[in-house]
Amino acid sequence: MARIPDNQPLELRLADGAANPYLLQAAVLAAGLDGIERKLDPGPRSDTYTDPPPPGTARPLPNSLAEALTAFGQDQRLHQALGESFAQAYDSLAPKRSE
Repeated sequence: MARIPDNQPLELRLADGAANPYLLQAAVLAAGLDGIERKLDPGPRSDTYTDPPPPGTARPLPNSLAEALTAFGQDQRLHQALGESFAQAYDSLAPKRSE
């Protein structure tokens, strides 16, 4: 998801061009702060381009908007970080969850 080239700034490599840039940055910052606050171990460094992880070792990302919205609805930490009123409003305005 993140790449830090030699002597270069951090690059976020996961985001899709269709993502809302404001919500994307807020969610990434919230995830980082959550990891710091809970002292989560990010695991070993993984150079996915030169040394991809073995199949089945990484959790898959949502395959559709419906799956992404379901995951968002279940993520209480992200709801708290963005504000519950925003999270509920966003969820209610999201398109119908159809595949």
